Amino acid sequence: MQLLPKVGRKYNINMKNKTTAKHFEIFKAECKECLEMFGLRDFEIKYDHSDYRKNNTASCTSNSVNRWATLRLNIAWDDYWTITEDAIKKCARHEVIELLLAPLINCAESRYVSESEIDEQAHRVIRTLENVLWKTA
Repeated sequence: MQLLPKVGRKYNINMKNKTTAKHFEIFKAECKECLEMFGLRDFEIKYDHSDYRKNNTASCTSNSVNRWATLRLNIAWDDYWTITEDAIKKCARHEVIELLLAPLINCAESRYVSESEIDEQAHRVIRTLENVLWKTA
């Protein structure tokens, strides 16, 4: 999750503003709950707790063709962001939604893609959201 600070203000990585092993466990648990909720069972998921990119609290790296993903919680956060359990959970949800959209994004970024391929991926997301948000018998 790339978080951009407010324009005109500079924020620095604060050596005290770091996520802990407990934060990482919260992140993984929330990711797993969201992965299950969205039915994303066809990806091999790895979790990482490291410093990956500046100005990111978390990230998702994935390969939608080979069906793998790494969901990552950054250790050092910019001092603009307060590390709370809710913030950690929000990051986890954001990264799982990125994974949900990964096949559609991959399709859209492809140089040669048909209209039906884009439509297929869009409807994959639509049906998933329909089934999660409005469960019917």
